[in-house]
Amino acid sequence: MPEIQTNDSNRIFIEEKEFKGREYIDVRKQFLGDNGDWISTRKGLTVTPEEWEEIIEVLLPMLSEEFQEKISSPEPQTNPDDVPFLSASDDADIPF
Repeated sequence: MPEIQTNDSNRIFIEEKEFKGREYIDVRKQFLGDNGDWISTRKGLTVTPEEWEEIIEVLLPMLSEEFQEKISSPEPQTNPDDVPFLSASDDADIPF
């Protein structure tokens, strides 16, 4: 699962969950316990993917222009013919 390490003993943990047949995304602060296990705090937010889309729409104007450009630019697509160890004549299954 994705995580953002904020320092040696704290992180933000992102996890997909299901509850009563509905999908949720949970973003939660965690700290490193004395026994070495990560412990979730009550500081966090659990909402549906659709709600996250609305939250992102509200947050986007608050973010820097540089970050907005970064996330709005599409990732370049990899052409299998451009990858040196693959060619169009290979019989291998290409996963894209």
